[in-house]
Amino acid sequence: SAWMELSKKYGRLPFKTLFEPAIEYASKGFLVSPITAKAWEYAPDVYRNFPDFNKEFLDFYFEIPLFHKSSTYL
Repeated sequence: SAWMELSKKYGRLPFKTLFEPAIEYASKGFLVSPITAKAWEYAPDVYRNFPDFNKEFLDFYFEIPLFHKSSTYL
């Protein structure tokens, strides 16, 4: 790909190394701050009035499915 060629030509790190942090976050999650956790906690109340958001992100009961607890790893 073009990205690989650019990395070979101009990069200082091996291409694989560039993605290691992103892969770790994607597989293990990351800790969110208490402020972010609170904002996400109140988001359903804010966005309930937006039909397009509801259709894409809310479940049958108009709740955002939670897969984590506030201030824990996602």
